[in-house]
Amino acid sequence: MSAFLGGCLLGLAMLGTAPSHARTFTVDIEFGTIDTEGDAYWEGSLTSALVIETAGDALSFEQVVGVSGTFDGLAVTGLLGADTYQGNDNLVQNQADGYTTGNGLSFQLENGSWVNLYDLTSTSAHAIYDSADLSQTFYATADSLDSEVGGRVSVAVNSISSVPEPATLALMLAGGAWVGVARRRSRPTP
Repeated sequence: MSAFLGGCLLGLAMLGTAPSHARTFTVDIEFGTIDTEGDAYWEGSLTSALVIETAGDALSFEQVVGVSGTFDGLAVTGLLGADTYQGNDNLVQNQADGYTTGNGLSFQLENGSWVNLYDLTSTSAHAIYDSADLSQTFYATADSLDSEVGGRVSVAVNSISSVPEPATLALMLAGGAWVGVARRRSRPTP
Protein backbone atom coordinates (compact mmCIF):
# COMPACT_ATOMS: atom_id res chain seq x y z
CA MET A 1 0.00 0.00 0.00
CA SER A 2 2.85 2.41 0.82
CA ALA A 3 4.35 1.74 -2.62
CA PHE A 4 1.05 2.69 -4.21
CA LEU A 5 0.86 5.94 -2.20
CA GLY A 6 4.48 6.74 -3.04
CA GLY A 7 3.77 6.22 -6.74
CA CYS A 8 0.70 8.47 -6.55
CA LEU A 9 2.67 11.23 -4.82
CA LEU A 10 5.45 10.95 -7.38
CA GLY A 11 2.90 11.09 -10.20
CA LEU A 12 1.36 14.26 -8.75
CA ALA A 13 4.81 15.79 -8.46
CA MET A 14 5.45 14.99 -12.14
CA LEU A 15 2.23 16.72 -13.14
CA GLY A 16 3.35 19.82 -11.30
CA THR A 17 6.60 20.15 -13.25
CA ALA A 18 5.98 21.85 -16.54
CA PRO A 19 8.56 21.63 -19.32
CA SER A 20 10.52 24.75 -20.17
CA HIS A 21 10.21 26.34 -23.57
CA ALA A 22 12.98 27.43 -25.91
CA ARG A 23 12.55 30.43 -28.18
CA THR A 24 14.88 31.81 -30.81
CA PHE A 25 15.03 35.45 -31.87
CA THR A 26 16.69 36.12 -35.23
CA VAL A 27 17.81 39.76 -35.34
CA ASP A 28 19.21 41.56 -38.39
CA ILE A 29 20.23 45.19 -37.97
CA GLU A 30 21.79 47.69 -40.33
CA PHE A 31 22.77 50.64 -38.18
CA GLY A 32 22.10 54.05 -39.71
CA THR A 33 24.32 56.32 -37.63
CA ILE A 34 27.30 55.76 -35.40
CA ASP A 35 28.87 58.25 -33.03
CA THR A 36 31.80 58.27 -30.66
CA GLU A 37 32.15 59.69 -27.20
CA GLY A 38 33.10 62.94 -28.90
CA ASP A 39 29.69 63.06 -30.65
CA ALA A 40 31.20 62.70 -34.13
CA TYR A 41 28.37 61.25 -36.23
CA TRP A 42 28.73 59.50 -39.54
CA GLU A 43 26.68 57.18 -41.71
CA GLY A 44 27.33 53.69 -40.56
CA SER A 45 27.79 50.49 -42.50
CA LEU A 46 27.74 48.47 -39.30
CA THR A 47 25.52 45.39 -39.50
CA SER A 48 24.51 42.73 -37.04
CA ALA A 49 23.02 39.28 -37.63
CA LEU A 50 22.29 37.54 -34.34
CA VAL A 51 20.46 34.46 -33.11
CA ILE A 52 19.35 34.90 -29.49
CA GLU A 53 18.26 31.78 -27.60
CA THR A 54 16.14 31.78 -24.45
CA ALA A 55 14.65 29.17 -22.18
CA GLY A 56 11.17 30.57 -21.58
CA ASP A 57 7.82 31.32 -23.16
CA ALA A 58 8.41 35.10 -23.58
CA LEU A 59 5.14 36.01 -21.86
CA SER A 60 7.33 38.22 -19.71
CA PHE A 61 11.02 39.01 -19.76
CA GLU A 62 13.13 35.87 -19.82
CA GLN A 63 16.82 35.15 -19.48
CA VAL A 64 18.96 34.72 -22.59
CA VAL A 65 20.96 31.47 -22.54
CA GLY A 66 22.95 31.91 -25.76
CA VAL A 67 23.77 34.28 -28.60
CA SER A 68 25.56 33.62 -31.89
CA GLY A 69 26.10 35.35 -35.23
CA THR A 70 28.08 38.40 -36.32
CA PHE A 71 28.42 42.05 -35.37
CA ASP A 72 30.32 44.44 -37.64
CA GLY A 73 31.66 41.44 -39.56
CA LEU A 74 33.07 39.79 -36.44
CA ALA A 75 31.85 36.50 -35.00
CA VAL A 76 30.06 36.53 -31.67
CA THR A 77 32.01 34.24 -29.34
CA GLY A 78 29.75 34.22 -26.31
CA LEU A 79 27.22 35.76 -24.01
CA LEU A 80 28.53 37.97 -21.21
CA GLY A 81 27.13 37.38 -17.74
CA ALA A 82 24.45 39.70 -16.40
CA ASP A 83 25.71 43.03 -15.03
CA THR A 84 29.09 42.58 -16.75
CA TYR A 85 28.99 45.42 -19.32
CA GLN A 86 26.94 48.61 -19.32
CA GLY A 87 24.57 47.22 -16.67
CA ASN A 88 23.30 44.46 -18.98
CA ASP A 89 20.57 42.13 -17.70
CA ASN A 90 20.40 39.79 -20.75
CA LEU A 91 16.59 39.74 -20.76
CA VAL A 92 14.30 39.56 -23.80
CA GLN A 93 10.57 39.29 -24.39
CA ASN A 94 8.30 38.74 -27.37
CA GLN A 95 6.80 42.20 -27.79
CA ALA A 96 6.95 44.34 -30.93
CA ASP A 97 7.30 47.47 -28.79
CA GLY A 98 10.36 46.13 -27.00
CA TYR A 99 12.41 42.96 -27.20
CA THR A 100 15.22 43.96 -24.85
CA THR A 101 15.28 46.15 -21.79
CA GLY A 102 17.12 49.45 -21.59
CA ASN A 103 19.91 47.56 -19.82
CA GLY A 104 20.41 45.33 -22.82
CA LEU A 105 21.99 42.10 -23.89
CA SER A 106 25.80 41.88 -23.90
CA PHE A 107 28.13 39.59 -25.80
CA GLN A 108 31.79 39.26 -26.78
CA LEU A 109 33.26 39.36 -30.30
CA GLU A 110 36.14 37.34 -31.71
CA ASN A 111 38.53 40.30 -31.37
CA GLY A 112 37.76 40.63 -27.65
CA SER A 113 35.41 43.60 -27.96
CA TRP A 114 32.24 43.70 -25.88
CA VAL A 115 28.86 44.80 -27.27
CA ASN A 116 25.66 45.80 -25.49
CA LEU A 117 22.50 45.71 -27.63
CA TYR A 118 19.69 47.61 -25.91
CA ASP A 119 16.25 49.13 -26.52
CA LEU A 120 15.66 46.70 -29.39
CA THR A 121 12.16 47.07 -30.88
CA SER A 122 10.58 46.07 -34.19
CA THR A 123 11.74 49.37 -35.76
CA SER A 124 14.76 50.56 -33.80
CA ALA A 125 17.88 49.39 -31.99
CA HIS A 126 20.82 50.80 -30.10
CA ALA A 127 24.25 49.34 -29.40
CA ILE A 128 27.27 50.46 -27.45
CA TYR A 129 30.62 48.80 -28.08
CA ASP A 130 34.31 49.37 -27.67
CA SER A 131 36.99 49.25 -30.33
CA ALA A 132 39.24 46.20 -30.36
CA ASP A 133 42.00 48.06 -28.47
CA LEU A 134 39.38 49.55 -26.08
CA SER A 135 40.60 53.06 -26.96
CA GLN A 136 37.23 54.30 -28.20
CA THR A 137 33.57 53.64 -27.42
CA PHE A 138 31.01 53.68 -30.22
CA TYR A 139 27.25 54.19 -30.09
CA ALA A 140 25.25 52.79 -32.99
CA THR A 141 21.58 53.56 -33.71
CA ALA A 142 19.08 52.21 -36.22
CA ASP A 143 15.56 53.55 -36.66
CA SER A 144 13.63 52.53 -39.76
CA LEU A 145 10.94 55.17 -39.03
CA ASP A 146 13.36 58.09 -38.62
CA SER A 147 14.98 59.15 -41.90
CA GLU A 148 17.60 61.25 -40.09
CA VAL A 149 18.85 58.22 -38.19
CA GLY A 150 18.24 55.65 -40.93
CA GLY A 151 19.02 51.97 -40.82
CA ARG A 152 16.90 48.85 -40.79
CA VAL A 153 15.78 46.46 -38.08
CA SER A 154 14.28 43.01 -38.58
CA VAL A 155 13.33 40.71 -35.70
CA ALA A 156 11.84 37.25 -36.28
CA VAL A 157 10.66 35.18 -33.32
CA ASN A 158 10.53 31.45 -33.88
CA SER A 159 7.70 29.43 -32.40
CA ILE A 160 7.96 27.87 -28.98
CA SER A 161 9.18 24.32 -28.81
CA SER A 162 8.77 22.30 -25.63
CA VAL A 163 12.05 21.19 -24.14
CA PRO A 164 11.70 19.13 -20.96
CA GLU A 165 14.25 20.10 -18.37
CA PRO A 166 16.73 17.37 -17.36
CA ALA A 167 15.28 17.33 -13.84
CA THR A 168 11.80 16.74 -15.26
CA LEU A 169 13.03 13.84 -17.39
CA ALA A 170 14.82 12.30 -14.41
CA LEU A 171 11.70 12.65 -12.27
CA MET A 172 9.55 11.03 -14.95
CA LEU A 173 11.96 8.10 -15.28
CA ALA A 174 12.13 7.67 -11.51
CA GLY A 175 8.33 7.72 -11.32
CA GLY A 176 8.04 5.11 -14.04
CA ALA A 177 10.59 2.90 -12.30
CA TRP A 178 8.79 3.33 -8.97
CA VAL A 179 5.44 2.30 -10.49
CA GLY A 180 7.09 -0.70 -12.17
CA VAL A 181 8.67 -1.87 -8.93
CA ALA A 182 5.40 -1.36 -7.02
CA ARG A 183 3.41 -3.38 -9.59
CA ARG A 184 5.97 -6.18 -9.58
CA ARG A 185 5.89 -6.45 -5.78
CA SER A 186 2.09 -6.43 -5.63
CA ARG A 187 1.73 -9.51 -7.87
CA PRO A 188 0.86 -12.69 -5.98
CA THR A 189 3.53 -15.33 -6.21
CA PRO A 190 2.36 -18.68 -7.65
